[in-house]
Amino acid sequence: GRKRPTILQDDTEVGGRLEQLLLEWLGLMAIRKTDGTFDQAAEATLLAMLNRWQSAPRALELCIRSVLDPSEMYLPESERLGLRGFEPNDDERAHLATLIELLEEDGRTEEWLADVAQKVLETPAGTLVFCGDSDTAGLVADRLEESMGSREGLARYIWRDDNAGDIEAEVKRFRRGDAAYLICDGNAEEGRNFQYAGAAFHVDLPWNPNRLEQRIGRIDRFSSGEPVASFVRVGPDSVAKHWLHLLEEGFEVFSDSIATLQHVLSASVSTAVESLVERGPQALVEITPEIQERLEQ
Repeated sequence: GRKRPTILQDDTEVGGRLEQLLLEWLGLMAIRKTDGTFDQAAEATLLAMLNRWQSAPRALELCIRSVLDPSEMYLPESERLGLRGFEPNDDERAHLATLIELLEEDGRTEEWLADVAQKVLETPAGTLVFCGDSDTAGLVADRLEESMGSREGLARYIWRDDNAGDIEAEVKRFRRGDAAYLICDGNAEEGRNFQYAGAAFHVDLPWNPNRLEQRIGRIDRFSSGEPVASFVRVGPDSVAKHWLHLLEEGFEVFSDSIATLQHVLSASVSTAVESLVERGPQALVEITPEIQERLEQ
């Protein structure tokens, strides 16, 4: 079973400033929608940025640099292919440059990490901490070690080409209860059984409900054991909070498995993105009944 998510509010200054810049970027995408240039590449670009908006500032910065210069190799190949064909105009380039300036300001990463670490420590022992990408996972793990005064209290599932054995040792430590938290990058979202874990903390909320399904499904015991508790970190009245509403009430991913609904998820996410661009964050709440009806058919 699954429990409704517990919100741990992001009230950092950097979160508030990023939110305003995101709304302005959505306004620029709305202009593309009006003039007919919000195409598949533009949607893929927006999704790549949305998927990192709650990540460590460095992860979002690298994504933006890839948008400005597609030859950069910061993103996975599948995403780089999706971004091909997106050519930012002058206003968009200026806006992205402003974003990078904010993300590079002294103290921004530390402010973000301090808040995330505090939120993780509010969750119970036995929690999987899903970070989405390796850069964010590594930074979160390092900051938690600093906060806890030791690396013994946490384990790392952060993939490199040469550390498969280390990861297995870390997972065993977590399973034995020698580590309170397992800090995970995206590689932990598939193919593992973590049913001995007690909860999931989502540092980010992916704009692909299937990724959330994969995360929760690692822990979900279905008919046996305690329901899976989820913790999420979102800002007040933010795009992420409206997206959480749609995930919770429309896709219902925190209530039951949606693993059998893959055939309608992609189109439903496109509907959500187009609605967000056209009408703003509140549209994600307004389309909730439509998405729910689609998935029930």
